[in-house]
Amino acid sequence: MGNDSFGLKIGIEGEKEFKKILSEINQSVKVLGSEMQLVTNQFDKNDKSAAALAARNTVLSKEIDTQKEKVNTLRTALDNAATSFGENDKRTQNWQIQLNKAEAELAGIILNILSGSLTIDSELKTCFFGNVAQNQNMNGDFPVFNVGNNTITLGTGITRIEIEPRWRYI
Repeated sequence: MGNDSFGLKIGIEGEKEFKKILSEINQSVKVLGSEMQLVTNQFDKNDKSAAALAARNTVLSKEIDTQKEKVNTLRTALDNAATSFGENDKRTQNWQIQLNKAEAELAGIILNILSGSLTIDSELKTCFFGNVAQNQNMNGDFPVFNVGNNTITLGTGITRIEIEPRWRYI
């Protein structure tokens, strides 16, 4: 019985600490939401200028970093709850639900960034949205086109692709 109460004590104390950290992260998310509202009001919604894109993407990049921190914290809390209470405990399942929602929010933020024009430079190995680097959000290798025919498959939500060749002669 002593081991059960010890595990319960670690679980409850850890849960309080995780809830405190998540409260701080959620406050940061609210601040970033107000920053995005300010940026949106400073620029026309259809404004595609470099300044408007940079301002939006700066806030979106901060939102991604904050949301990643939240996901990592929730993943740790889930592991802690599973160890302390077991996989089927209601507290563990609640952490899993929160983690699933946070991961969905992160995916939504990333899709918001990618809903505009993305520039991928395979030679320089860079990925930009406007003038904000997005290499950290890129999965897989940079595309390489071979001489002759190449097949390109558009992913979900991609409606158009434009390839700008850099011809060189020796």
